[in-house]
Amino acid sequence: MKILVAYGSLEGHSRTIAEHIRELVEQAGHAGRFVSITEATGPIADDIALAFFCAPVHQGSYPEAFETTIRRWTDRLAYLPDAFVSVSLTAAGPPGHLAELDRFVQDMSGRTGWKPDRVHHAAGALKFSEYGPIKRWMMRQIARANGYTGREDKEFTDWPALDRFVEESLADLPR
Repeated sequence: MKILVAYGSLEGHSRTIAEHIRELVEQAGHAGRFVSITEATGPIADDIALAFFCAPVHQGSYPEAFETTIRRWTDRLAYLPDAFVSVSLTAAGPPGHLAELDRFVQDMSGRTGWKPDRVHHAAGALKFSEYGPIKRWMMRQIARANGYTGREDKEFTDWPALDRFVEESLADLPR
């Protein structure tokens, strides 16, 4: 079956997660169609059996280009099984933040009209080496407030949990 893996990424980690999803899709014997959602211009192809989407939360919302494309695709998504991986450093925090993470998805659903069939909250990454001085300082303050005092780049994604999410999504496909 053909599986769409579409992502929106600002700093690259959402793309890394989407590439991982595509690898799992292909290892399961499916054809993975990999698309940057910011470059997607046409509709979702009719032969797609499942769509995975991956996008980061920054300052409480998803990238505008991601939401714009989702709005264009909402009619098709109403009939297509889909799974959404929401990427946020908040997902690396205490379990009490789950309500906040769910609210990001609900707010996006309200703006776009798309209600994902499945949602997985994946923790993002701190890439201090790639930030400019102001953003590096700001991200260090946020990291410290959440208990991370390191100065080196750090990836927080729980890859086994993501793998389970992908496997469960694929398992629900009709045979």
